[in-house]
Amino acid sequence: MQVEPALSDKSAELETAEQDPETFGAQLELEEEPQEQQIREENDKEWPRFHPFHLFRSKESDEAEQEQPPLDIEDDEFETPENAAEVESYLGKMRLKFGVSTAISLILGLAMLYLELAVGTSLLPPVPVLDPASSAAVWLAAQLVLLVVVCAVNWKVFTKGLFGIWKTPTPDTIPALASIGAVVQLVYCLITAENFKPESITLFAAPAALLLAFNALGLA
Repeated sequence: MQVEPALSDKSAELETAEQDPETFGAQLELEEEPQEQQIREENDKEWPRFHPFHLFRSKESDEAEQEQPPLDIEDDEFETPENAAEVESYLGKMRLKFGVSTAISLILGLAMLYLELAVGTSLLPPVPVLDPASSAAVWLAAQLVLLVVVCAVNWKVFTKGLFGIWKTPTPDTIPALASIGAVVQLVYCLITAENFKPESITLFAAPAALLLAFNALGLA
């Protein structure tokens, strides 16, 4: 039986620990790190991290994403200092584009917010042509048109946000879903406009438009 070498190794480790505890602790951490990393990788394979949007994803899309090669920064369109002027021009156009989207969305969103607040016993005077007391259908139709215009100005939010439900969620997913929900709510209220009472229901058209406006502002 080889008992003495094992005892001698243990005694050597104890002596090292007594003489230099920090070095001994560092050695233990280095020995444990590969084992912990291996256990963590095995757990991730057996129990993958859950994300609520992954419920809509298929197995094929997950495998395709794993097989996708990493992005190569060297293949970028602007990779030399000579492209500085072109890059600056491109960024300027993007800032202008998102700035215009922000301004339009913000103005129309505030207009919808005023229409929603100036009802019933509110201190805000209603717009004579768009008074829900006289014609709820016209009032709802006006808000629907304004919201559709805001959605059209920010159309890229919907392409990226909705595709993100089945692939990787993006910051555009929540504004896109909120706007679609607000449009559906307005359409339903417009269909049932005869029984519509603005004081008894909260419309989400203005919050959805303002959400799109602030989303565009963050991109500007």
